[in-house]
Amino acid sequence: MTRRPQSGRMALFAVLVSGAFLACQSSLTEVTEAVGPRSFDFAVGPAGSVLPGGAAYRELVRTLVQRHQVTYEGVLVTSDTVVLLASTNTQDTTATDSATTVMVGSLRHLSGNGVYQVWAQAPDGTISPVVGRVTEYTHVFDQLDPITGDSVFVADSSDVAASGGGTYAGSDDPLVDSVAFRIIPADPGNTVNPFVNTQVNAVLVTIESAQATTPSNVRFAWRRLGIATGGSTSSDAVLRADTVLLATFTVGSVRTDSIEVTRYARRRLTGTGALTFGNYGGLDIVNAASPNDYIFAPRGAGLAGARGPEMSVDMEELARPPVGFYYAGYIVDADGKGVLVDTLRSAWSADPTVSRVSMYDADVNDLLPDIVAGEIRHSQIRNCAAGSGQNSCQNTMALPADNTFTGYVNFQLKLEPKGGVALGPNKSVTHLGPLPKAVK
Repeated sequence: MTRRPQSGRMALFAVLVSGAFLACQSSLTEVTEAVGPRSFDFAVGPAGSVLPGGAAYRELVRTLVQRHQVTYEGVLVTSDTVVLLASTNTQDTTATDSATTVMVGSLRHLSGNGVYQVWAQAPDGTISPVVGRVTEYTHVFDQLDPITGDSVFVADSSDVAASGGGTYAGSDDPLVDSVAFRIIPADPGNTVNPFVNTQVNAVLVTIESAQATTPSNVRFAWRRLGIATGGSTSSDAVLRADTVLLATFTVGSVRTDSIEVTRYARRRLTGTGALTFGNYGGLDIVNAASPNDYIFAPRGAGLAGARGPEMSVDMEELARPPVGFYYAGYIVDADGKGVLVDTLRSAWSADPTVSRVSMYDADVNDLLPDIVAGEIRHSQIRNCAAGSGQNSCQNTMALPADNTFTGYVNFQLKLEPKGGVALGPNKSVTHLGPLPKAVK
C-alpha cells in the first residue's frame, strides 16, 4: 500500500472546500426574487375633511320701489329738442321674508326612491316638512386669480327642483360639490315659514326611503335657528335694479312717462352657522348644541398590511357611526376610482361567536362585539382578491390575484348611508392611509 503524504491530502481537501464555497456564492448572486408573496404595511389615520355638512342661514330681502312721472316738451318734433317740464317722485320700501337656505355637501346617491329631506321643528316640538327650491352646485374647475395667484373655486349650478321640492336623491358625481335647499315661504305647498323665530327652532336633514310627511330617525344634519346664536351679517349693496315703463301719455307735443325702478337689497340675519353632523338630539329651546346631540368626529387609528392578494386593516377606538350610517373600506387609484375591500367587522377572536362579526349595525346595536359607549374598541376590514382561494378569507375583492394592489395609492375608511346606496370612495372619508410608493 502506498501512503500519500498527509500534507497533500489536506491540500486537496482545501481545494475542494474552496470550490464548493465559490459555487455557493455564485448561486446566491443569481437569486433576484424574494421568497414568498409580496407584502407591505402602512398606517391609517383620521381624515374627515369631506363629511356631510354645510351651513344654514336666513335671508331678508329689502325692496325699494321708486315711481317716477316725467313730463317732456318737444318729444314729437325731434329727439334733440326735448325739454324737461316736470318730474314727480314717490317711493315705497318693503321688507319681505325671502328664504332660509340649508346648504349641504357630500351627499351620496340613494338608490330607489330614497331621498334626503329638509324639515323644520317648531318651539313646541312639532316637526313639519318644508318645500323649496333644490339647487345642485357642481365644482367646474379651480383657476388661478390673475392678481393674487391664489386658487379660486369655480362652480356652476342647476335647479333640481325649481319650487315645491325639498328632497334630493344625492349624487355620486365627484364634481357635485353641494346642494342648496332654499326654503321660500311663498312656495306652493309650504305651510311653514322657516324665517320666523316663533315658528321654527331648528332645521334638520334626514334620510327617507321616499318623500315623507313624518321624519325618520336618521336625522344626521341640523342647525338650531330659533336661538340668537351664529353670525349676523348685513349687506345693503344693490343686488339688482329693474326699470319698467309703466305707461306713456302723449298730448300734442307733450309726453308723460310713468317709470318704476325696483332696487333689491339683502341682508342675512341671526342664525347663520354650520350644520352639525351626527345624531340630532331633539328640541332644545335653550342650547344651540344640546347635551342630547351626538356630534360625530373621526377618531382612532389603525395599522394595515397586505400580503399577496390579501389586505387587512386593524382599527382601534373608532367613533360609532351616526344612526343610518356604517363603515366601509376602499382602496383608491390616482384617478379617484376605488374598489370595495369590505365593510367593517369585529376583530379576529378565538371565539367564533365574536370573531369578524359584521358591524353594519354598529350605529344602533349596543350588543355587537367591542362596542363600549360611543366607541368601537377593536375592529377590522379584511378581504382577499376574488379567485385567490385564501383560507379563512371571503375572497370577494374585485381585483386580480396577481399584483393585486399595483396602481393603487391609498386606503379610505368612510361612512356610507344605509338604504341601498351606490358604493364608492372619496365622499364622507373618515380615515386615510397612503400605500407605499413601491406598490403604486
